[in-house]
Amino acid sequence: MDMKPARHASASDADRNMLRSALDQAAEFDDTLRASRAQFEDMLTRYIAPLPYAQDALFRRLISGEPTVMSGVPAPTRGALAGLPVPDAAAALLTWLLRRRSKTRYRLYGAKGSERRYLTLRDAAAAWTRDTSVFGVADLHIRDTPMEDIIDPDALAPFNLLTASTPDVQRQEMYSLVISTRGYVTDSHSDAPDSTNYCFTGRKLWIAWETQEGLEHGLEDVEHVKVKGRARFDLRSWVKLPSARWFLVGPGQTLFFPAHLSHKVVTIDRYLGVGGFFFCLPGAFRLLSHWILKEPLWLKDDGANENEQLVAEISKAALKKLRQTGTTSGGDGTWGQDYLRLAADDFVKSCPHADLAKLQADSRFAPLLAAATQRA
Repeated sequence: MDMKPARHASASDADRNMLRSALDQAAEFDDTLRASRAQFEDMLTRYIAPLPYAQDALFRRLISGEPTVMSGVPAPTRGALAGLPVPDAAAALLTWLLRRRSKTRYRLYGAKGSERRYLTLRDAAAAWTRDTSVFGVADLHIRDTPMEDIIDPDALAPFNLLTASTPDVQRQEMYSLVISTRGYVTDSHSDAPDSTNYCFTGRKLWIAWETQEGLEHGLEDVEHVKVKGRARFDLRSWVKLPSARWFLVGPGQTLFFPAHLSHKVVTIDRYLGVGGFFFCLPGAFRLLSHWILKEPLWLKDDGANENEQLVAEISKAALKKLRQTGTTSGGDGTWGQDYLRLAADDFVKSCPHADLAKLQADSRFAPLLAAATQRA
């Protein structure tokens, strides 16, 4: 997907100082992010500022494949956390974690990523509170666990069709608690579906770019290149990419992130959040085409072809949902069905002819495109 350079609205001195400070903090833990004054000015043209939550704005950006940070998305809380202001919800979540008595141990990654240890939920929360070591954990799944007493896994992406498909597809959602300490760096990588993250407390700085474009300019992605140590990243090369984007995610903000972008993430303030993967009608053609033309990451090392059917199953779930919601505009727009025609038109106009011909001959893509373009 072609992405035009971001254009940052004129930033106030306070905004510029905040962004410069955040970037300098990230560079303390990742030298590749150390920017000169001139490079920082270039980076401002790639910065994505947070937006107030509005469903229309979100769905339109999901169509275009732009990363989006929004304030005001309803917090994914329930039970004892429901309705609490963000700082109180963060404190209540930490208290809840510290009171867990389960002996189940979860995998924590150390500062260098490859360092691993296993701690109980309570011990992980206690280590996060002490803040004496650098670590992160993202595999602490929420669905069908006691965490559903306080976290609503459907709140951030009620339009998520992964949860409306087969059990194999549902497992791709991987809705999890995200814990990381200051200085934890997630190396350059990419994901299969789109993703969403909600921040209770802390801040993360994200650097993103289109995967193939980055590879062509020497920016590595651990999902696509075998690396020793950290994946190669060069700020001077990155800032020249049309797809280059960066942004911050902080308390009460929600990120919606497209799958075609590689990214590296630096925790600059201790972070507690939740998030998972999703597939939605507004982003359907963008994501289906990405999987069909470039092969989804879940087929990597899938020697038994256990995941070969997932794209077809997701496509069927989308078509089924479209038939259920009908063509009536102005009704329940939760699923984004009213944006599918816009998504189809946008995709057909921007897709290279050879790729479009291949997709129109693919049974996982063509039926949904036909249904969308036939809608009133």
